[in-house]
Amino acid sequence: MKRLGKILLGLLALALVGVLFGLWHASTARGADERYHAGIPKTLVLSSESFVADGQIPSAFTCKGSGSSPQLLWTAAPENTQSYALVMMDWDGPSPYFRLGDFTHWILYDVPPGTHEIKGSVTAADLAQAKIKAGNNSLGASDYTPPCPPMGTHRYLFRLYALDVPALHPVSRDREAIFDAMRGHVLAFGELRGLFGG
Repeated sequence: MKRLGKILLGLLALALVGVLFGLWHASTARGADERYHAGIPKTLVLSSESFVADGQIPSAFTCKGSGSSPQLLWTAAPENTQSYALVMMDWDGPSPYFRLGDFTHWILYDVPPGTHEIKGSVTAADLAQAKIKAGNNSLGASDYTPPCPPMGTHRYLFRLYALDVPALHPVSRDREAIFDAMRGHVLAFGELRGLFGG
């Protein structure tokens, strides 16, 4: 019994270390994100006909419905914008009260400068026709991954970036590589937040 108790205590200690590391890592990632955006003008106006800012995202755009992508529209871009990039994030995993990680839901980039809207329920064929590239989300796929929070109401952040280059050349298609490729080329950004969960 003593040996079993020691094993259980050891496992508990390992679990605690894992949780503390997760909290530290998540906090570090959020801090890095804040620093990345700190010096960038937040002048783009991003909105949606699918949901209101800081309002509930309808189930049609989540895992509770068809899971299609919402419509997005933007204005007030700088005159010398040569392309746009879009990133949708959830920083509340697994719970807004216990934030251990983040999840990238959607990445679009090389959006042409004359484009000012992503239509709802957009398909890969639609994006290809518009010459828009898709990056990899946290599942390693290029599709829109709909909100599906395991616990609590999560905040889903859509950010749009106006860039001074017509195309990005990331070393890979994940969020970190896309952000590295954008570094020094972001003229302005805008954000839109939606909520989902229960």
